[in-house]
Amino acid sequence: MYGGAPLSREEVRFVADCFGAERMMCLYGLTEAGPNGTYLAPEEHAEKAGSVGRYAALHCEVAIVDENGQEVAPGEVGEIVLRGESVMKGYYKDEEKTNEAIKNGWLYTGDLARRDEDGYIWIVDRKKDVIISGGVNIYPKEVEDVLRTHPAIADVAVIGVPHPEWGETAKAFVVLSVPLEPLAEECKRFLSDKLAGYRPASEKARSFRGGMKASRFLIWNDSKKKRYPIIVARR
Repeated sequence: MYGGAPLSREEVRFVADCFGAERMMCLYGLTEAGPNGTYLAPEEHAEKAGSVGRYAALHCEVAIVDENGQEVAPGEVGEIVLRGESVMKGYYKDEEKTNEAIKNGWLYTGDLARRDEDGYIWIVDRKKDVIISGGVNIYPKEVEDVLRTHPAIADVAVIGVPHPEWGETAKAFVVLSVPLEPLAEECKRFLSDKLAGYRPASEKARSFRGGMKASRFLIWNDSKKKRYPIIVARR
């Protein structure tokens, strides 16, 4: 049983081989929900590893909604909301924060996600981490997840940087396991075929006007939920 972040199919195989874990279950949730949320059952991992499942846990409801609280269509990105008996009543002595988090009985998680054609939920990123470049949403986690599958890349962090024309754009700091030259061109080529198919080529090209930079290491917190601004460039 694991949580904090979903595991890819490759990571599931790695953990299974290391620990002899034949059955693994992904749990998605947060403290404010009880904790409660969704789950990906062991038998679903073969086809849907990386997803957080399609069903809510006991006594809980889940939906993905837009800015107006309306449920989005499959394939569209929205915010995960949860409702159930275990959801908190509010933050202690913080009415403003409570009103931001709970609307019409639903807890707004701050996690952006989409459902696939089978109803499975795939987390895209934290809402606060989205980079808006000239009206185009760039999801750092989505890009990081793709780049980490490159055989020469050990780790990567994508952040927003100022851009004179679009307000901001994305920049990637890449930790290499083996040399990769030219870095920027190779990363963009790798992304072009694998980044979400719903994006037109013009939007994909815009994503990395901030460039790519090789780094010696990246600093994360224990759950890799927060990007620290301490990124050491390779000299």
